[in-house]
Amino acid sequence: MAKIAIFTAIFGDKDEIREPLKYVSGNGIDYFLITDNKKLTSSVYSIIIKESTYDDITKNARYYKVKGLEIFKEYDYVLWHDANIQIIDDKIKNFISEIKNKEALFIRHSERNCVFDEAIKCIELEKDYPFKILKQIFYYYKRGVKNNAGLYATGLFVLNMKIVNHEFLSLWWNEIKNKSRRDQLSLPYALSVYNIQSNVVEENIWNNEYSIFHSHRYKAYNFLSREKPKGYSKASKKTAIFLIRLLKKINR
Repeated sequence: MAKIAIFTAIFGDKDEIREPLKYVSGNGIDYFLITDNKKLTSSVYSIIIKESTYDDITKNARYYKVKGLEIFKEYDYVLWHDANIQIIDDKIKNFISEIKNKEALFIRHSERNCVFDEAIKCIELEKDYPFKILKQIFYYYKRGVKNNAGLYATGLFVLNMKIVNHEFLSLWWNEIKNKSRRDQLSLPYALSVYNIQSNVVEENIWNNEYSIFHSHRYKAYNFLSREKPKGYSKASKKTAIFLIRLLKKINR
């Protein structure tokens, strides 16, 4: 029986614990929750307390999302799920099996197929600062990232711990750390640099047989900063979107 770890992370009270549905112990799956909240408890997840490193709440969770924990090297497969996604325990092995001896398993994004379009959407929804996203996309443009080269819903993915290239994971994390927090923007670039062999399934991250999608606790993104975030003008938003559209137009 393959040894499987399923894990998530909650920092800054962004989400609440949602126990796996139809959970049965002894099925070869260990659940882990990484958090800075010492008051959290769970009947299924093993709670692992980690101090916050970044003012950006999201980046604290995404460090572990990408880099995981040292103990995960003992497992065959590791599945990440965003904390607002509730796992259906008796179905999730069917999803994991779709990895089929590849390094990773991802879900194709159900609405977009292009990092340029995703960047524009992130700016429109105010998920990070416009010029930070613009600078990141220009970097990818210069390095040959093409239009419609693929996009993935990273709320649920699997790594094959026996063969996955950890340099790929380090690059992905460094992109999130040093550029925008949007891991969906940096993943296609990191995959291409190391030519990662992954399987991609055509599931819907919001509606599938393996999990249930819930809303986050927060009502506005507001950059999820522990300190008061810096504001920006509507003009900066408009300018960044215009320039990204221009980059996409000339990106032949």
